[in-house]
Amino acid sequence: SSKKHINMESLNSLISLITFFIKIQSKNSPLLLKQLFTHIFFKPSIWINCSVLIQMRLYTYLATEFVSYNETYDSIRPISGIIQTLNTLKYVYWIVEPTRPRIYQAKILDADRPTREQIVEMRSYMLLYMKQLVISGPGTQEEELQAILNYLHTINEDENIIDVLDLVVSLMSEHPKNMVPAFDRRLGLRTAFKLLESNKEGIRLQALKLLGFFLQRSTIKRKTDAMQPHNLFSLLADRLSLHSNGFTMATYNILFEILVEKVSGPVVEKRSSEITSDWKIENSAMIKVIATLLRNSPDNVHLYDIKSRFLDDMILLSSSSRENRRVILQISVWQEYLLGLAYVYPSNEQQVAV
Repeated sequence: SSKKHINMESLNSLISLITFFIKIQSKNSPLLLKQLFTHIFFKPSIWINCSVLIQMRLYTYLATEFVSYNETYDSIRPISGIIQTLNTLKYVYWIVEPTRPRIYQAKILDADRPTREQIVEMRSYMLLYMKQLVISGPGTQEEELQAILNYLHTINEDENIIDVLDLVVSLMSEHPKNMVPAFDRRLGLRTAFKLLESNKEGIRLQALKLLGFFLQRSTIKRKTDAMQPHNLFSLLADRLSLHSNGFTMATYNILFEILVEKVSGPVVEKRSSEITSDWKIENSAMIKVIATLLRNSPDNVHLYDIKSRFLDDMILLSSSSRENRRVILQISVWQEYLLGLAYVYPSNEQQVAV
């Protein structure tokens, strides 16, 4: 396409055409809408050479007006729009240019390429309408989720992943009825554990949230079948141990949320809710995971705080529920995991406090 052919007037005309087809509701409207979206609106090669204002207008429309038309979802195949959008994010609207080694070739635009801030904004609009495409699709949304997981698996740059990962976490949190079974059948845990290798803590935290929402909304059988055959709780500790000084209070809070299956949306440094008698230990293997990370992490002021918080939390869980005490006592060599965190010969006040 040429910049001369696509201007704001032509884009507005196309948008008006969509509105017209929706309102007249003729027998040919669904087919025409499908052709418009598949071959024009979702096709990046038409728009990447246009001005930034036109691109912004396009994706703002798709994220706002388009998602309000429920009639359009029956006219287009959601999976087609999702794959086209993900390819656009991957090849065109990358935030950080893919580096070697890479398994795909990103398209480098000319000097008129949008700025980083503009690309971030456009990506947010694209993910908004893509989320609507996912949840509006019929069935279990397995194909839609698989397309997103494929994106997360093939992209290595953290900056090009984080917003798409946020989308998956949001879907798992808000739509567990469809997303959790699809995540299980499409082996989404492989993606979560792959992301735990990231050097960026924000990626690791969101990957833990993804794991947490899956476990929280799964049946006991699904959790057991997914985690036990390959001893994934031990693998979780191994993956998190790869990052020196990577065990922060934010990481601990998410691990504790998984332990009691009270996973929240935001990542927080300080937990606001107090432990009460209704807090139950649901994934007891997380005690070993946390204790292993505490033992393997180098001593520092922050680690002392995490150790104290963990021991305080375990005391509160034990004192508030007889069932929690029973679960802890049934853990093999629980004394080693918990009492082993203490210092036999403390050398400072923090170690004495622990």
